[in-house]
Amino acid sequence: FFFDLMTARSLFLLCFVASVLTTDPYQWLEEVGSLRSLEWVAERNASTVSAFQPDPRFAQFLHEAYTLAIHPERIPDTTLHGGEVYEFWRDNAHPRGVWRKTNVSDYRNAEPKWQTLLDVDRLAEKEHEDWVFVGTHCLAPLMERCMIRLSRGGKDAAVLREFDLSRREFVDGGFYVPEAKTSISWWDADRVLLATDFGEGSLTRSGYARTVRLWHRGTSMYCAVVVFAGEVTDVVVTPSIYHRPEGHHEAKGKGGKGSAMRYARSATWAKGDRGPKGGTKGYPKQWQQPYTR
Repeated sequence: FFFDLMTARSLFLLCFVASVLTTDPYQWLEEVGSLRSLEWVAERNASTVSAFQPDPRFAQFLHEAYTLAIHPERIPDTTLHGGEVYEFWRDNAHPRGVWRKTNVSDYRNAEPKWQTLLDVDRLAEKEHEDWVFVGTHCLAPLMERCMIRLSRGGKDAAVLREFDLSRREFVDGGFYVPEAKTSISWWDADRVLLATDFGEGSLTRSGYARTVRLWHRGTSMYCAVVVFAGEVTDVVVTPSIYHRPEGHHEAKGKGGKGSAMRYARSATWAKGDRGPKGGTKGYPKQWQQPYTR
């Protein structure tokens, strides 16, 4: 009798939880890009601003924050590759920003002579898109080709487009990944490891990539061969390739578990290789014991 009573209580709790989950009044917010969701967010933002705006310090703090964000003498966010300094810069003249570079010696000058690689304001105007520059993934060590990540309105999903740094233009017929939550890493000039939305069964329950695929230039990304696969219960799987000075490659797939391991933890599987000669031939066949943190 006691066992049956405990079983009945457990079933009642399970049914109650299931009922709550299926009747969540805010379930529609899962459609983050829908008009209804965006209107709801706009209303919450307006409510927050109206609560703070009457405070006499509000206008002052807002002005100070904006001034610091676009101040010409603010601390620059730069990267160094092959003796050249790369920087993404925003100011009043370029609210969307410009991606630019100069050499190390010129960078030491008070007013470096920057070479603009990509003007996002001009690109957005030309293509009639609300482009936000998210970042780049460049092929080391020569830095001749990069995948540029552009987001519409700043959302998580982004478009990836191949860019020729020497010509300062997008590559006609080059690598292109449509809007999705994507991770990418260069293998060489004609191959990349790609983790993105390939269609049914390619995503985790969290909505991120579940597979890593080797994609060859000139072929459809949907024909790329799977070289690593996570579980549906993982949060995300991403590729990383490290180009070492001796030219060797080391590829890693990372999967953050959404269940037992939680989002903040991850496991890394590593492969060492000198690089495939063609197709997937030469690609490491076994992933080593994962490193977990």
